[in-house]
Amino acid sequence: MAFEHNWVLERFVESQSANPMPRKVIGEDAIYLCHNDFGDLQEEHLQNIVPKIADFGLAQRGDGGEPLLHPIQPNHCHAPEVLLGTSWSYSADIWNFAVILWDLLGERELFLGRPQNVPDGNEYSAAHHLAEMIALIGPVPRQLIQRQRDMRHWCWEPRIPNAKGDVCNNAEDYFGGPFFDDHGKFMYESLIPFHRQLGKEVPGCIVSEDLERFLKFLKRMLCWLPEERATAGELAEDPWLFS
Repeated sequence: MAFEHNWVLERFVESQSANPMPRKVIGEDAIYLCHNDFGDLQEEHLQNIVPKIADFGLAQRGDGGEPLLHPIQPNHCHAPEVLLGTSWSYSADIWNFAVILWDLLGERELFLGRPQNVPDGNEYSAAHHLAEMIALIGPVPRQLIQRQRDMRHWCWEPRIPNAKGDVCNNAEDYFGGPFFDDHGKFMYESLIPFHRQLGKEVPGCIVSEDLERFLKFLKRMLCWLPEERATAGELAEDPWLFS
């Protein structure tokens, strides 16, 4: 996200002369404490705060001949097909957009990938993430579970290490599966936060008269099956954007 005005950074740099942030020097390198508090937003310049596309080095083509299986997206943004290794494409970006939209408007992330009472930064859990999806958008379609079974034999190359350091070439190993038993039942039902509902957690900035339209907009993107998600062009015409 862009700053609302250049002087925000200028003021921060000047403040460092009087009150330098904590740092640790190792050899010739200085490691600084992460800093994300730049003061109150200036309402008269809010129109300058716009999202910017970054990390082009992590971009992936979505039109290859082979199924695309290797893990993409930040942990809390993983689309279902990424976690289950059922092949992803451009529709994964639509899921990603819904998650980011919620995160920008709300006071907390839509998906945590960990128990709510566990501090941020704790080890990510795909099982917890899937459990949150089930609570918020409903049970996993049988079609997707069957798709996951059918694609278990597909592997990616080169092998890559997961968070635990295990070198993996498939989604099930990488994310700590399996997640469903032989009957298609989710194996971690005890993790499902049944108390959570999208309608009860809507960001406070969404006024009551826009609530239904906002939820419909969100649900057009948060679909288990990639082919059921709206396209970017379809979303651009959504009534919520013009309300």
